[in-house]
Formats: sequence, structure tokens, C-alpha cells
Amino acid sequence: MSYEHLLTTESGPHHAIPFTRGEIVQLLKEDDRIPSEDVESFNKFSNILNSIYHFEFHSKLEKIKNTYKYFSPDHALKNRDHATDDSQFHECMQDIEKLLSDANYTLVPDNDIEISLSKESIFPASSEVNFNDFSTYKLFYQGESRGASKIKRRIPLLKKIVRFEYFNRVILLFRVKTLSELDPNQKISDGLKPGKFYLKYFRNIPKLDLEMIFPDPKPKMKLSDKLQIGIPLGSGLIIMLKEFVYDPYIANGSGSTFDEGIGVLVFGMLLALFGYSYQTYDQYRITKLNMLKEISQGLYFKDIGNNESVITALIDSAEEEESKESLLAYYFLLTAPAPLNSVDLDKIIEEWLKTKSRRDINFQINDSLNKLNRLGILKVNNLGSLSVLNVKDALHHLDQTWDTYFNYS
Repeated sequence: MSYEHLLTTESGPHHAIPFTRGEIVQLLKEDDRIPSEDVESFNKFSNILNSIYHFEFHSKLEKIKNTYKYFSPDHALKNRDHATDDSQFHECMQDIEKLLSDANYTLVPDNDIEISLSKESIFPASSEVNFNDFSTYKLFYQGESRGASKIKRRIPLLKKIVRFEYFNRVILLFRVKTLSELDPNQKISDGLKPGKFYLKYFRNIPKLDLEMIFPDPKPKMKLSDKLQIGIPLGSGLIIMLKEFVYDPYIANGSGSTFDEGIGVLVFGMLLALFGYSYQTYDQYRITKLNMLKEISQGLYFKDIGNNESVITALIDSAEEEESKESLLAYYFLLTAPAPLNSVDLDKIIEEWLKTKSRRDINFQINDSLNKLNRLGILKVNNLGSLSVLNVKDALHHLDQTWDTYFNYS
């Protein structure tokens, strides 16, 4: 089976903007709403805006890396005491969750994780995850899509098409319990380190197969498989009890079947029943091994990063999203013939993005306006209508802001 090859893809609403910063600037210039004499100033404005965000997010990166190093499974550092450990971990988790929010990631509800554990999607078996290993865990996603894939059936040479929903990007955060939190008789999964905080980054993960990205998933038998194994075994056991116990000793029959020898018919029935049971179990065993193989091979190509590299990737993503949102909000306020309210501005930007990308984008208007306000280039009149500084004044203001970052006098 191969769920990597998506036969069809339909995108749902997204928060993330599907263009790079450079592409956004180019598209805005092609939009031809800025007077030709201001195009060069607009280029400089976008450059210094990106530089400000790059500087600020680099500072955030250094801060998070400095906190995370105590919990990274790739480092052997130990914290000083329990109180310090809890305080630093809480700070680290808050910083990473804020970063995920800036990068337009959304928390996966616990209920969705429970549904994923109980239902099947691409894989023909569900899995169990030992959540007792974790002191905390959270899943975040960016973007949802629908697709289809051909998978093998139990009947040789036949395949079926499975349609499913999947997350475009998924980040799993989990912390393994410390030694003091673990039960002395509890054995954690191989490879996990007590007290360490793991970050995992994947792409194109089916919603009903989320358990596959947790460490050491254990495939579990479906009810149909249990019945296929249990019913023949039960039937065989009943026949044996009837032939060898009930009839000769309880019902006072003519004699034990052992005395007369086991009949060919009875022996054949028992052999067929037990053979069918074993065949069903063996098929499940093969399915289980194939599933583990698919998880291993599939995640090899779906894995984007681990631990500290995830933080670096998130910083880059958050920096991109923040810059693009600010630039779009500024541009459409700048080129508006009259001041706008936030609802109208949001609608204009979403319609423009839909025209350019042919997909629905849920633009974060309030967040974007807060960014412009923090940068000091947003103006709000007494009626609550919004406007911005003209390009040259905004460029001059951002240049002054940039200078304050390196004031060593």
C-alpha cells in the first residue's frame, strides 16, 4: 500500500498564506495599485519590514534554544533542581506554543486523537499508544486537505481506493516522564529518555492515522479478526467437549470416542476449524508486520525534522507568516481609496488571496492589525476606521525602529 501517492487533492480553508514573501511582494507590485514613483520606496519598505521580523525572530530562536537545551534528547544537560526544571519547561512550552500560533498552526483536540486511535484510515489496522510514558503531549497542524490512495486488499492483485482527510503539516510535542514520575515497574519505549522533551515534524498525515507518528505504536486486532479466530476455535472446542467429555461421561453415551478411535469426519472438522483459525491469525500477523513496515517506510519520507531543527523550521515559518500578513494588511490599507474597517479589510484581502491562489484562506486580520500597530504605522480615527502612513513616512519610521536595535552609544 502507498498513501504517499495522493490520487486527488482538495484543499480546505487555510490560515497559512501559500506564497513566499518574495512572491507576495511581486504579486502586489503586479497588482499595479501603487503609483510608479512609490514602487522603489515600497520595495525598500518590504525589505526593512522583513529585516525587522528576521532580527526579532532570530532573538526568539536564541532564547528558545537556550531554554530547550536542558530538555533536548540530543543533549546530556541536567537541570539544577525540580523547581527550576518545572519553571524552565513551562517557559519553553509557552514559547514554542506562541511560535506555533505565529506560524498559523492549530491545536488538534484530544477528541480527534481519540477518534484516530479507534478508527482506521489507510492502514487496515488500528494502533495503541502507551500514553503512560508521557507527562504531557500535544499535536498541532497547519492546513487540511482531502485525498485518495490505492491500497492492497487481502484478495491478491486487487486494490481499493480509500478516500481520507489529512493534515498538510503536523507537529507532535511530548515530554517523557521523569524517573521520579515513572512507576519503577513501568518500562518506557526503547529510545525514549526520561524527562526529555521531543519535537516531531511531519507532512501529509491522515487524520485517522495520527497514532502512527507517536513513538512505538502497537497494532491492535480488529473485532472482525478476533471473531474470525475466536469463532472457529470456540466451535472446535465445543465439538471436542461434546465428543470427548459430554457424550461419554455426562450424557452416559455408549462409550468414549477415544475407545472407538477418532472418526475421520470429526478429525477433519477439527482440523479445518483450527486451520482456518491459524490462517486468520497468520493473516493478521502479516498485516501487523506490513503495517509496521509501512509506518517505518512512510515516516521516513514524511519526516521533516526532529527536536531543535523543528524549532528552527518553526521560526522560519512564523517569520514568513508574520511578514506576509503585515505586508498584505499594510498594502491594502495604503491603496484603499478611503479608510476601511477591519471587516472590510479582511474581506478584501481574502478575496485577493483566493483570486491569486484559487483556494480559501482564512486571513488573520486582527493579528495583522496588531502587528502594524506595534510597528507604529497604523492609524485609527475616532470612528474606528483604519489607515496607514504613506510609503515614505512608513519607511522612515521603520528605519528609525531598525536603528534602535543597534544603539551602542
